[in-house]
Amino acid sequence: MVGASFVCSVDNTRCPVSAAFTAISAVSTIAIVLAVGLVRLAPWGWYGAMLYTGVGLAFQIALFANGRGSSLYLAIHVIEAFYLNQADVRRIFQRDGGGR
Repeated sequence: MVGASFVCSVDNTRCPVSAAFTAISAVSTIAIVLAVGLVRLAPWGWYGAMLYTGVGLAFQIALFANGRGSSLYLAIHVIEAFYLNQADVRRIFQRDGGGR
């Protein structure tokens, strides 16, 4: 797979596979760390999940503006944001739940 590339979705230029692998690995690692924070009820897990959701939502809105958005992914991000902002969920993460 030496010299392999794919078309980047942002500007239709060719990107090397190693750049895509690095980006996907970084995003996946962040998602796993945030999932651990959410399971442990750590306040930083909630803040991180909100940031992750907000960035994903902004990205989907930008893609929609360019005619490339996915209704499914946009709906998932909106549902995540509403769920994480519910009073009961916020209250759980405001308590000292970290470190269990």
